[in-house]
Amino acid sequence: PAMLMVVLRDHYDGPMHQAGIGPDDARYYSVCMHADPVGTTTASMVARLPAHEDEPLCYWGSLGSPCTGVFLPYYVDAELPGVVSHGGREPAEDSAWWGFKKLLSLVERDPERHARRVRSFWDEFEQAVFLQAAVVEQEAARLRRRDDPASAKDVLGNFVRARVSEMMQHLAVLVRELDAV
Repeated sequence: PAMLMVVLRDHYDGPMHQAGIGPDDARYYSVCMHADPVGTTTASMVARLPAHEDEPLCYWGSLGSPCTGVFLPYYVDAELPGVVSHGGREPAEDSAWWGFKKLLSLVERDPERHARRVRSFWDEFEQAVFLQAAVVEQEAARLRRRDDPASAKDVLGNFVRARVSEMMQHLAVLVRELDAV
């Protein structure tokens, strides 16, 4: 999954789409798109199929452009927190998608100054979540083997809710910091 996440963030030579590149330049169309009005990346997902039936089915999702976003694990067996499952037509504080859209717009104001910092921050957070997810998934698999799927679902759901809450706190701080610059 980590390698696929790198691919989904692809911008050729740098961490972000370079302003001034037009549709006649081959680098205009990258996997992670910032190409209004042609189209932009609005979310990305990497699914990992379990090797054994007792392992949880996990997909890693990133809202908005993955170059300025973070991939978090979500599980088919666990309820999706509302903050990542909705986002209306108008910006809303309780929508992770709108928060990441705001972060992207702030980074795009000065990508040379902000893109690497934001990417570095989320990379560190993602790495910690990867390690934590491995432990939680092992526990969920153990519970399933003991024929306790309800407890496995609770373990996964609690983990997802905690990581989403942490992500939203970090997102708010990043947006405030970049908005003040």
